[in-house]
Amino acid sequence: MNHIKKCKECGHSETLRYSSKIVKDLMDRNLCFICGFWDDKLKLLKNPNTAIIENNFYIIGEEKYKYPGEMRGYAGCKFTIQFKDDRKVTTTNLWCCGAIPLHFRERIKDNAVFID
Repeated sequence: MNHIKKCKECGHSETLRYSSKIVKDLMDRNLCFICGFWDDKLKLLKNPNTAIIENNFYIIGEEKYKYPGEMRGYAGCKFTIQFKDDRKVTTTNLWCCGAIPLHFRERIKDNAVFID
């Protein structure tokens, strides 16, 4: 059985019960599933569609509909986001990836705020 004895990020151990590709990736990086998820998010920090607001990670999806009935983040509710680099984005396709764990917050810092 595949087992991470001690995740290099959080220190927890975990028995990996995922697809063989995911298990290999996590074992190669010596990460538990949750830390692997957040480690992957580090690669998106320079993406202009990534918003970190109050220690929550968001992705701004495309506004253009690809097909009728397409799913949209937050069911298509409208959000306006002000980035620290002075960009202002209004979206009806915002996706939340969740609250950033404490041990990742030094590397994943707020870069925006919601505005009315």
